[in-house]
Amino acid sequence: MSLSSQELLENNPIKIEKDYCQKGFIKQMLQKHENLKYADINIQELKLEVWDYNSEVDKKQQKLIDRKNLLIDKRQEIEILKSIIQIPDRIKTRNASIAQIRKEVEENLSGLGYKGIYLFATKMSSPYTDSKELRETAIRHITPIAVEHTNGSFISSITTLKKKESFDDEFYRYIKEEIQGTCNVEAEIINTLNRRGSYFVFLAKINTKPLQKKVDVNISEEYGKPENTIILNTLKDNKQIKNISDIGIPKDEIRKIKNEVKQWEALIEAENERIQSIEHDFILAGKRKTDAIYEEIDVLDQEFFRKSNQLKTLINDYTDVDFSLDHLEKTINLALQDIDNKISNIDKEIIKEEENRLFAKYQIMVSTSGDYFTRVADETIKIQQELIDTYAKVENYVRVAELENDNYRKSVSNDTEYQRYFDKLWIFPEPGEGDFFRITIVIKFVLEKPGKSWRWW
Repeated sequence: MSLSSQELLENNPIKIEKDYCQKGFIKQMLQKHENLKYADINIQELKLEVWDYNSEVDKKQQKLIDRKNLLIDKRQEIEILKSIIQIPDRIKTRNASIAQIRKEVEENLSGLGYKGIYLFATKMSSPYTDSKELRETAIRHITPIAVEHTNGSFISSITTLKKKESFDDEFYRYIKEEIQGTCNVEAEIINTLNRRGSYFVFLAKINTKPLQKKVDVNISEEYGKPENTIILNTLKDNKQIKNISDIGIPKDEIRKIKNEVKQWEALIEAENERIQSIEHDFILAGKRKTDAIYEEIDVLDQEFFRKSNQLKTLINDYTDVDFSLDHLEKTINLALQDIDNKISNIDKEIIKEEENRLFAKYQIMVSTSGDYFTRVADETIKIQQELIDTYAKVENYVRVAELENDNYRKSVSNDTEYQRYFDKLWIFPEPGEGDFFRITIVIKFVLEKPGKSWRWW
């Protein structure tokens, strides 16, 4: 019954370790085991089994290499997905753009004013009241009413626009929240002080801007509305103009007021329609810009959701790192380091497996003329050196992975050059059918990076 290669090696007592591989020691070992002889059938089986043994080494290494290449591919995927950490900042920038657009819309709208014709009519308690004071009182009490009426019209206008154009609620709320209001007298139409009749009439074209500085609409309560006073938005409350006769305004003055209101009415309506059109254009332009940004944010949100799920799967499946969305950048860096460590460990396993590989020269003829043991020892040293010269240096045996411009590639590095150093050998003597022997030498190496001066070949 023949021995397997592993059994042949293990049961072969002529095993020479590196520290003893010298001619004298080899000769002693041959002399000590001079009765150990192998037949041709043993050597043929040895050849086959060494081949099978090395094939098994190749298979194990290939599994390791496949695992390493898989990790390299997954590392590349994680590295590419790492860009996800920039998405929150990109969303933040987009939201800042929305705030800026809203501010621009507000600034544009703040320059727009709605027109109105407002009447202040009062019965004076004293004919000596100062005319300037009367005018200031009129403006002070017209202002909150004009602002309140204009803001109501403005809100009604943008509400109608919202229903028509379906812009988002947030933008709509923003515009409403920014409504404040100020107004100024654009034209004094009537400023009549009649001391004999003890009345004062002030009719003016008022320009009200809803998005400028806030005016307290309760100002009338603060200052107190004068007695026997009527304040009207004449375009809205035209029919109530006649009621000022109740506080002593003569009919000819009322006719004059109505005539003036009628003359201004068409112009005011045209101006307000034009302002409303410009206002809508500003709002819709802002809406289009914010809609586009909201779409970008939605795309970014979806990208973040998709990529974070991909990352979670990759990290959970290929690393020992706990996935944390709250500490995403740290998680990714830990995962990359974990994969690097795994790749490094696989490289070590590949090298370790390579050290199991066997090299041999089979059935080398040795003449027995002279001292048999000396001739076999000499031939052993010669074959050892030939095998070292042939197989010792292994450049770039282990491929390492480099990151270059976000593209992960397998590359050759001089830092991964390995050297085979002699470790041990086995001698298989085979008597020939004549005055000769044949010897078979099986040799084993260890792999290390070069520079070990104490090693010898």
